[in-house]
Amino acid sequence: MGISEQQRRAMAELYRSGYTSYEIGHAFDREPSVVRDHLRAEGVSLRRRGSRPRPDVSTSEIVRLIDEVGLSYTRTARLVGLSRTATRNRYLRHHYGYGWRYSPPEVQGTVPGGPGVGAR
Repeated sequence: MGISEQQRRAMAELYRSGYTSYEIGHAFDREPSVVRDHLRAEGVSLRRRGSRPRPDVSTSEIVRLIDEVGLSYTRTARLVGLSRTATRNRYLRHHYGYGWRYSPPEVQGTVPGGPGVGAR
């Protein structure tokens, strides 16, 4: 069973409004991968997979607290209301373009402005 142009355009509009392919797929009774295929066919630029950064927490505030104020990831996380890992990922992604999975060796297991603490 195919999908109409009108449904395809509706999927694209919903995705641009912030809905995920999973949510759209549930509404249209389709698999998320099929929804993504239809979105690509409509020329929609797809967001990266996985969780999205919370919009109510400013990345620039995280960077300012760590770089300018000199707080640790843990203290910054408590102030902004994120986990330590989420705070560290935002900081690394801002400076280096990636999160904890792809940290360069000189950054892995470190705290801002401090010596390496080793693996946990």
